[in-house]
Amino acid sequence: MSKGAPSVRYAEIERESPGMRSSVVLDFDGGTHRDVSTGSPILDFWLRQFAYYGQFNLGLQVTSDRPMHCHQLCVEVGLALGHAIRECLEDSRDIRRMASTHAVVEDALMLVAIDLGGRSHFSWDVNPGRETIAEISSQSARELFAALCDEGRMALHVRQESGVNANNVLESVFRGLGRSLHVAAELVDRSGGNGSRR
Repeated sequence: MSKGAPSVRYAEIERESPGMRSSVVLDFDGGTHRDVSTGSPILDFWLRQFAYYGQFNLGLQVTSDRPMHCHQLCVEVGLALGHAIRECLEDSRDIRRMASTHAVVEDALMLVAIDLGGRSHFSWDVNPGRETIAEISSQSARELFAALCDEGRMALHVRQESGVNANNVLESVFRGLGRSLHVAAELVDRSGGNGSRR
């Protein structure tokens, strides 16, 4: 299937910022291809979890001609991924639009709820308990989701119900976002309804 074919929700995004280049290939109706290389092994893992639970194909690469700060990397990934999500769904009018998921990774339990209604909002009630996980700071991980919401024009609420292992806490957010995005983007038949998309 290729971009531009009927019913294909697919995007290819190229972004350049000072010293950094990112590319995203996203296929909402794929499901098994996850080729992620950001320069951060832990971020690569989290993004593959995001794609796995979202049940879509994801190719995401980030390259830089200088050492990357984790904050810059996470913001860049969030902007590129948000842009790809928005482009994939821009012609999908009859979608479920809203979804929420309780995502679990061992001790961590996270509520992740989204609205793909076209308006950006970000709410983050999460305390990973550590300032850094591998090479990524917890604050930079938060900024990834904030950038994704802004560029993707979606509302995202994340609430931590439990969890003391910082990696499990953040991994459960990526899993929950993937699952919620999959459900919210499901196509539905509204031909007999009176609901509004706004």
